[in-house]
Amino acid sequence: MRRRIIGTTLALVGLTAAVLAVAVWLVVSGALRNQLIDEATGRVEFAAAVLAPARLDATPTLDEFVAAQFDADLRLAADEGLYVDFGEGDPFVSGFRFSIPPDTQLVTPVAGGRLAWQWTTVANEGYLVAGARTPATGPNLYLFVPTAELDATLASLRNAALLVGLVVIALGGLVARRIARQVLRPVGEAAHAARKMAAGDLATRLDDDSTDEFGDWAGAFNQMAVSLEATIAQLRDAEELQRRFVADVAHELRTPVTGLVNEAELLRRQIDELPAELRRVAELLIHDVGRLRRLVDDLLEISRLDASSDPIRSEPFDIRDFLKAHVADRLPAAVLACEPRRIVTDRRRLDRIVGNILGNAAVHARGSKVDIESYVKDGRLTIAISDRGPGYDGELDWLFGRFSQADASRSGSGSGLGLAIARDHARSLGGDLTATRRPAGGLAFVVEIPVTELLPDSEEDVMLVSHDEVES
Repeated sequence: MRRRIIGTTLALVGLTAAVLAVAVWLVVSGALRNQLIDEATGRVEFAAAVLAPARLDATPTLDEFVAAQFDADLRLAADEGLYVDFGEGDPFVSGFRFSIPPDTQLVTPVAGGRLAWQWTTVANEGYLVAGARTPATGPNLYLFVPTAELDATLASLRNAALLVGLVVIALGGLVARRIARQVLRPVGEAAHAARKMAAGDLATRLDDDSTDEFGDWAGAFNQMAVSLEATIAQLRDAEELQRRFVADVAHELRTPVTGLVNEAELLRRQIDELPAELRRVAELLIHDVGRLRRLVDDLLEISRLDASSDPIRSEPFDIRDFLKAHVADRLPAAVLACEPRRIVTDRRRLDRIVGNILGNAAVHARGSKVDIESYVKDGRLTIAISDRGPGYDGELDWLFGRFSQADASRSGSGSGLGLAIARDHARSLGGDLTATRRPAGGLAFVVEIPVTELLPDSEEDVMLVSHDEVES
């Protein structure tokens, strides 16, 4: 915007300066040329009408013209020239350079008895030729007046006009820059205020003391900021209430659920002693109590993640042994590709991430091949878990929403919180968890987190990286 204002102002100033310079140059040059024309034609007219009848006969010869020293009285400067045409006889010329007869366009009106003039060049120098005919039979007088002084004056005028134009443009640029700065200052302040609000400073306001359009704009911006601050405060309060509600519900449910789990375990031990018609009911009850316990545990974990009350606890361990234990426990048929590598990170959180992804694959890609690939590069651990299940046709990011369930073909006994918890843990470690579709079908979940590698053959004196620093 500032460049456009400055450019437009410079263009207008430059165009105005150019028009004024051209106009001044045309007026002054025209006046100077007319002055020279009037002077030259007046002199040649005086010579033809006054001096010639007084000093020459009606039909003078060349010798008589020379004897009368007519040219000395007509020429005022040595660089002026005179050409006298006697008709049939030889002409009189004041110098060799003026020996060429004048142009026909000048000779014709002069021969007809009219006063005429013409701009011409003699020996690469500019001249004004003024011609007149003496009374009766002649001769015709042609006076050559040099235009060098006039040309120099016009050149100086042109250079001065160009210099003035450049100075005007430079001053216009400075003025345009100041105007642009003054005009766009409120825009810059608004942009700075918007960036501060985007960074979280909702108390940012603009100065709305001016009475112009920018003042109205600043007032509208401040009203928007006040409304936005109030709305975000309400949303934060509502989110905090929701968070407390979930945490309180999960906490309150934990005690009775623990009792139900213990009672369900006692029932499971004696299930074989129950009558056949009650055995199925007992099995369903035991299953539902297990689901309820997992749901309460997930809710408690979600509330801890939201409240950031669970600190990062980094420890060293071998990533291949870690993944082999998970595969053996949750998905023995999975194919693992991982080199042994000692790393440092929060093992408990990584355990929840990998465990939830493998649990999701075990439920939704049951019976299909699952590949697990892991490597460490440039201080970042990457774990890719790919299945060949039925996949998912919707928005993949929706899978990480809380309580999100896929379509019926991928529905299971979970709560819909597993992948959401896994992503929250990955982000708390300074990384992320994403999902992509495999070209051959199925889904691939990729987790990336920053880690610290142990020095070779050493498990001591290792500096652990704080993931709180990674997040900041």
